[in-house]
Amino acid sequence: MSDIDLSGRNHIVREQAPDWAEEAARRALPAYGLSAESTLQFVKHRENTVFRAATPHDGDYAVRLHRPGHRRDSQIRAELDFARRLQAHGVRTIRAIPRVPGESDAAGADTPDSARRTSDLLDPVTVETPEGPTQVVVMEWVVDSRPIGSVESGWTGGTTPDLTMFTAVGRLAAEAHLAASEIGPSAYDRPTWDAAGFWGPDAVWGDPGTLDHPGAGRLAEATAGVRQRLTRAPHDDWFGPIHADFTPENILTGPEGLTLIDFDDCATGWHLFDLATILFWHHRHPDAARQREALLAGYTQIRPIPAEHLALLDDLILARGCTYLGWAAARRGDEDAEFIVDHVAGPVTDMALSLATR
Repeated sequence: MSDIDLSGRNHIVREQAPDWAEEAARRALPAYGLSAESTLQFVKHRENTVFRAATPHDGDYAVRLHRPGHRRDSQIRAELDFARRLQAHGVRTIRAIPRVPGESDAAGADTPDSARRTSDLLDPVTVETPEGPTQVVVMEWVVDSRPIGSVESGWTGGTTPDLTMFTAVGRLAAEAHLAASEIGPSAYDRPTWDAAGFWGPDAVWGDPGTLDHPGAGRLAEATAGVRQRLTRAPHDDWFGPIHADFTPENILTGPEGLTLIDFDDCATGWHLFDLATILFWHHRHPDAARQREALLAGYTQIRPIPAEHLALLDDLILARGCTYLGWAAARRGDEDAEFIVDHVAGPVTDMALSLATR
């Protein structure tokens, strides 16, 4: 789930790291060939904790500490390998730093020897922390770059990327999906965003139907048709590895163009689910129609969209909204979850009702 702040207060992104996080990051750095004395600057803390590590001679890096128990090592390795493979196909993404062959991680386990593949060296380092074993990965810092926007601005009708940028983002998505089609779904161990991943007992982020909110009954009725359509939707060449968190914060703009970052939520799903993600956060914006048109124009410049998949786009936008309700349902009592109940559930219900009456 993206790091969002929709109210003018910092509801989602924490202002400081857990007390133990900086020490844990330092303990992991030597396994990546980096000095434990590197300067660490806190970046964000939510599902994961991220620092910027400035080394004396080797440049800057992003150091990410995963929430304990959130991912298997194989899923993290697959995430980083997916980003690496996209980059090999010409898509600008984050570049993961492999572990140094022959080094031991902070938990005492040996890293793979030099005979193993690069993808094997993308296994995270595990360090013991007060919250349990914590996986740590390191990536190159994308210098001289900044996010193209924020979900907050899209949601509240504030300043958003211009239409030219939406067109460029559409092209980036198409390039990533074309590359992903060559990689294939067997390339990584990740969750699946399909009908069963959106709703029900096996939903990836939790079942939105279990969230108690004023519009819950109406939402359940209004989504019935969408659920049926997505259950029947094809799992073809337009269903496979996707980024799955395609928000403005995760797309950086810089001297070399756009860079796609933060693959922590990457998954298997319909390619247009990536477009649905950014469109969901902008669907209430006064310029939403032109933003959507520009995004699709950029995409189709690279890759024409089959009619049967384009027809699913509004269903996927609604499904994307429901995933945030599922996330909140699994975390009731958490400040972030209650914010979603108060500020996101209503618009999602309105969207579902509108779609059901078309």
